[in-house]
Amino acid sequence: MKMPPIPCTVIVLLTCLIQDHMGIQLYFPLFFSSSGGTATLPCGDVNCSSTTWIYRHRQTFAEMVLAKNGHIVPSFKAERLSLGPGCSLHISDITSEDTGYYGCEEILTHSHTYSCLTVPHVSASPHETEMEPCSVVTLHCLLYTQDDCGKSVADKGAVLAWVDEGQRELNSTPKRQIITTSACNITLMEKLTDTNPCLAQRTWRCQLTAGEQVLASANHTVRVKG
Repeated sequence: MKMPPIPCTVIVLLTCLIQDHMGIQLYFPLFFSSSGGTATLPCGDVNCSSTTWIYRHRQTFAEMVLAKNGHIVPSFKAERLSLGPGCSLHISDITSEDTGYYGCEEILTHSHTYSCLTVPHVSASPHETEMEPCSVVTLHCLLYTQDDCGKSVADKGAVLAWVDEGQRELNSTPKRQIITTSACNITLMEKLTDTNPCLAQRTWRCQLTAGEQVLASANHTVRVKG
């Protein structure tokens, strides 16, 4: 059974915490996207011919120029980037590596617009996508944020959960264990079975929600050998 897709529209709900070079803590809008989705980050409707977009990696804090003076700068991200109305930055085919801090700077008016983008990521152990019946799959779902799941997520009531193909939240059972380490870290361990032909292929979705609203998700599919 194929899971219905989560809309690609990025939702601004929370704020992210950034510490600048002087150690001052600042809060900026936090955008969410699902893996493979799209995001459009605003630039405040500025003159694109005098504007620069920069990206700061979530772990190394290394900065990269993404666009300058109305043009995308050549980089490994370039083919997934484009500039839109008001010099907004559009990112397609998003991965967890796009998580980080984005800044838009217009030099003539000295205006600055900052955003944070975060994406859930699922890693599996073992890594194989085809497994024997009665084997155990372990799925780790992490939501990378700039402040290690502080005020940006945990303090705002946003949480991760595992859901099945029918969008039902999964709980621990004799064959399944779910461990929540934090609002941004949840693990699923499940014993696979092929007794039901409909379950020969299993898909789990790690889903980020705030109240009843789904903000982002990431899927993992395993085929159980018959």
